[in-house]
Amino acid sequence: DLSTVAFAAILLGVAGATWDIVIDAYRIESAPERLQAAMAASYMTGYRLAMIMAGAGALALAAWLGSNNGYDYRGW
Repeated sequence: DLSTVAFAAILLGVAGATWDIVIDAYRIESAPERLQAAMAASYMTGYRLAMIMAGAGALALAAWLGSNNGYDYRGW
């Protein structure tokens, strides 16, 4: 159903934006000004590591489900 997918996409976008605002507010309010650069760097490092793990995790899961012996659509 197209309307359900559209609603889910909008909901996901709003949730993601809200999460980003909350994390930035927490980072700014939880540390003094001299530690703001370290807080921003640790946030970006965590974000990038999570994206790398998500991409590698998808490939590992596909290989584990049988996609490593030629093309098998069930692995994906």
